[in-house]
Amino acid sequence: MTAAHSCTEAFVNFLVRRAGGLVSVALPEARADALGLDAMVTAGRGRRESAFAISVEARDGVSTGISASDRARTVRALGRAESGRLDFTQPGHVFPVRANTRGVFDALAWPEAAVDLARFAGLSPAAVAVCQVMAKDGNTADRRALARFARTQKMPVVAISDVFTERLCRESGVQPTSDTTMPTPWGIFRASSYVSAIDGTEHLALVRGDVSGAAVSVHVHQRCLAGHALGSMACDCRSRLDRSLEMMAIDECGVLVYLDAGLRAAPAASGARPARMETVVRWAAAADIVRVLNVERVWATGDAGVDAMFSAFGVEVLPNPQLTHERRGGA
Repeated sequence: MTAAHSCTEAFVNFLVRRAGGLVSVALPEARADALGLDAMVTAGRGRRESAFAISVEARDGVSTGISASDRARTVRALGRAESGRLDFTQPGHVFPVRANTRGVFDALAWPEAAVDLARFAGLSPAAVAVCQVMAKDGNTADRRALARFARTQKMPVVAISDVFTERLCRESGVQPTSDTTMPTPWGIFRASSYVSAIDGTEHLALVRGDVSGAAVSVHVHQRCLAGHALGSMACDCRSRLDRSLEMMAIDECGVLVYLDAGLRAAPAASGARPARMETVVRWAAAADIVRVLNVERVWATGDAGVDAMFSAFGVEVLPNPQLTHERRGGA
């Protein structure tokens, strides 16, 4: 992929001859609307299918439209901020693809990932020339084939999940909604609630003591109605929660992040996110809450995914002597 406004004849020729797929331009829905790029189909589109618009041609400076030079000119026209509806004719030889408004937060798909990458680079409009890679047998290249292709062409590989995680880290994903004190059997805690800007989910943080400066113990728990509220013996959720609060009371310092796993907002435009990505969203919410609380250093939690997300959010994760002791069989 490359920025549409700087697309060259050589790059289009590379896409056609080396990648072998359809030369497309991913751009945000609002930009597509401004250019009059209506969807190729308006009904019956599958959940995972890309929202292709009717193909276009630059109105001026092209001949047949199929040459690499002509297609590069059309791609550049789609990437210019000053371009308007009258600068294109339809149909043509370049296929615009409409990306959902909120990017990968709306859909975990390549058009949204491409547009988000363009936004990371500060492109406006965020229009990107893209092309799917075809394998030697004529099928769309799988991950291994893509990795080989990238090595051969000395190109980086960025997964859609990488773009998703980067957006979580770049954008403040939680907003505080209330702050109060909460008396518990282990003493009084500061209780703060937060709502996720990603999916509208509400989370709670219990804070004990001064959590700035020295390393802080952070305990992350996911809501379990049966275990936490009803004391179910089928899981150890209640005992782990009680143990976390007890440890915070003993240390007189710590943060407990209680994650509400229930989605309250509408599902993503492309359907529900995979379970793995839902977990990443919750980890990011926990890390962002810790960051909002101005915690700079935490003891490792023992969960590699949570610790990695803390690091991604700029919170230093320190080796936890207690975890090392427990692994060696200590009490």
